[in-house]
Amino acid sequence: MHNIEYHFNKDSINVTEHINPVCNYSNQGKDKLLITIGDSWTWGDNLSNNGYKRIPNLWGNHLSKLLDTDWLNIARRGASNLWIFYQIEELVRYKNNYKGLNYEHIQIIVCCTEWGREYSEDWKWHVMDPGQDPKPPVMQNFDILNYCRPYLDQLGADILITHNFCDSSFWIHSMPQLEKNWVEVTCEKLQCKYDYVIPTIIHYENLKKTGVDLQFITDMTEKSIKLLDVLRSCEYNFDTDSPHPTPASHKLWAQYIFNNMKDSI
Repeated sequence: MHNIEYHFNKDSINVTEHINPVCNYSNQGKDKLLITIGDSWTWGDNLSNNGYKRIPNLWGNHLSKLLDTDWLNIARRGASNLWIFYQIEELVRYKNNYKGLNYEHIQIIVCCTEWGREYSEDWKWHVMDPGQDPKPPVMQNFDILNYCRPYLDQLGADILITHNFCDSSFWIHSMPQLEKNWVEVTCEKLQCKYDYVIPTIIHYENLKKTGVDLQFITDMTEKSIKLLDVLRSCEYNFDTDSPHPTPASHKLWAQYIFNNMKDSI
């Protein structure tokens, strides 16, 4: 059978200069599969260059052990939300072409990111190309979810939507979702005030086209700077320009999902 890691890493429609994924598959012979999809927080940025093995420390790996499942991780540093949800379409293509993913149950958990990264990727080949009709974040996210629904049905998978550092209020839908994001869970663990989301501040020109209040985003940015300082000084995030989660944080996030997912799916 065509290897799924090869499909995603070398041979899928994904593979372009800008949107090449990294896929890792742990086949332990289970009858259930956990699929985790996200950006650098799901990929495990800053783990290897701080002396940690990347794959064993990922939240998806911890969660697959808690759930007793096989595990497929599809993630890319800097990935957009459109890229994240497009992977479901690519999973259907793999299943149809190579008769893979034969599990009794498939659970997909996506970890969403900030709006705007789509404009740094090449989507001219895809019907969901955001450059054709820029929309406010809530509307664009709504369209992305509607687009992926038929592919979820074809895959026969359940989905749970989570968020890394952006607020769930940017997503209006009826799909299962955890309301607290990763940063909020971290702040609760630290017993510190969770001020606000880390906002989208890239692609101002595209944001202007959508009618978003840029003063509102500026105000959010000022709040987020204080939050970033807190994260860089704690045990759950690395002290880097982009304070990615430490191994302790990946465990914390996996446990939070495990404790709350039954109430959401």
